[in-house]
Order: sequence, then C-alpha cells, then structure tokens
Amino acid sequence: MSASERQFANLRRSPKIFITLEAKRKLELYIEYAEGEISGLGKAERIPGTGDLLITSIELFAQESDLSETDIDPKAITSMLEAIVEQGGSPEMYKVWWHSHVNGSAYFSSRDDETALFMGECGWMISLVGNKRHELRARLDVFEPMRLVVDGVEVVEWYDDRQLQIELKAEVAEKVRIKVRPPPPPQVYTETNSVTRDELVRTHSVGRFDDLDKEFQQLDMSDVDITTAEALKLAIVSTGARAGLEEDRRDVGHGSKRAKSESLLVRWSSAKETDGKDKKK
Repeated sequence: MSASERQFANLRRSPKIFITLEAKRKLELYIEYAEGEISGLGKAERIPGTGDLLITSIELFAQESDLSETDIDPKAITSMLEAIVEQGGSPEMYKVWWHSHVNGSAYFSSRDDETALFMGECGWMISLVGNKRHELRARLDVFEPMRLVVDGVEVVEWYDDRQLQIELKAEVAEKVRIKVRPPPPPQVYTETNSVTRDELVRTHSVGRFDDLDKEFQQLDMSDVDITTAEALKLAIVSTGARAGLEEDRRDVGHGSKRAKSESLLVRWSSAKETDGKDKKK
C-alpha cells in the first residue's frame, strides 16, 4: 500500500482523539480533587497524515463552581493568552475545553453545546466531559468550512517514545557486537568409518537404493562399532522402504540386493561379536 493509499485509508475511518499520558492523568486528578464541577482548557494539534487529533496538555484556571456548573474567570483566560503571546506562543493551540459532572453521567448537555459553540473560534474544537468514576466522553466540533459535530469520539492514550527509540537504538549499536562465527565445514560423504546415520540418510535421496547398496558394500567396516553398523542397516532398510521396493512396483532384483546387504551386515556384526569375546578370553 502506497503512502497516499494509507493516508486515504486513515481519512475514511472515524477520527480518534489521542491524549498524552500526563494530560490524561492531570485531567483525572483535577476532577478527583474538586468537590464540585471543574473545567479548564487544553492544547491540541492535528496528527499529520491522519484525521486524528492529539491532546498535549490540560490546564486549569481560576474559576467558581458548585455541584451543577462552573464558570472560568475571563480575566484568568485573558492573562493566560497574553502570557502565551509574550513568550512567542500561539493561543490557537488551545483547542480543548474540558469539564466534569462530578458523580453524574459523562454526557454533553444543552448548556455544554452552547459552551462548545462559544469556545470554537478556530476552525475546530475538542470537548471532554468526565466524572469521578473516570468515565470520559469526547466530541469534535468543526466550524469551518461547515458546521459538524462528531460525538462519542474514541479517546486513546498516547505514549510518544520516539526519542526513547532513538536513544536506545544508538545505545545498542554502541554496546552490542555481533559475534561472527566461521561457517561449519561442508558435510562430505566418504567411504570410511566416519559415516553416520544422519549423514547417510541426508546424502541419499529417496529412490537411490542401487547406489546406496553399492556404497554400503564398499565400506571399510574394520573399525566401525556395532552402533554405527545398526545405523547403516536402519538407513538402508528405511531408504529401501521409502523407495517402494515392493515386487508390484520394482523388480525382484532390488529385494535380493537388500537381502544381500542385510546379510553382509549381519555376518560382519557376528564376526565383531565373536572377535570381541575372543579378546576378552
């Protein structure tokens, strides 16, 4: 999916409102510590390439409140905006209005509708309402180029770890070195006692019974122990079975070859056992 396709896919879904962990916690604590209703403002910005918004701060101003309403002191807001301008900031960043319903339901009343309309002078506005049960409801008011209200917008906690990613990536690059190991030697089949069951089965594919039988008969088994011999026997029998040595699929000669190989191995094994007993005597 191209960048433009991803962008349009993001725009086709409902918008989300993200909020930083600090802003979310401040909102919860402001509501918890206030005896009555409480309200304030906050900063928000658009997330580039998406239709989503990010709340970056929650702030509180001087106000009077009771259990049913709250009024922000206009002088406090004016002083705040003047201080922002003096510091080179932008008052237009304050696009969040939040308030509480104490222990009541988190919903937007008709008075909340009027407040949102009054606050929205910069194209769009986020409204939040919460309570002491940590219930939170959000809505998005759009004023330009048309009037639009999106209620019940999903609020998602935002953890910005981009700087942390940069720092940890640099730390790993500095402290962690990849140990380079030399490649293992190639597995070469030889007609010596170094052959193992795994090597034999891996070296010979299904259906190569003739070659396997010839090579087995040519092995120098003078120094091969019984375990290896049994492994060779199992490899030959299993390879022969996989090759389909039944008389209705293959000629009888293959069956005699297998019997010949097994007979050779049995005779050799018996000789080794007899030799071992003689040595003990």
